[in-house]
Amino acid sequence: MPVYEFKCPACGCKFEVRQTYNDKALVRCPKCKTTAKRQISIVNHKKVI
Repeated sequence: MPVYEFKCPACGCKFEVRQTYNDKALVRCPKCKTTAKRQISIVNHKKVI
């Protein structure tokens, strides 16, 4: 299951949530309970030589 990054528009809190691709893109901020939107995150990959 992928981990998605979220950012709260009210308090600026950044947090991660594990969810499937089909789950809602809106979740509640763990600090202030405001609805936060999924952020586009940078993909990490390792170069193998």
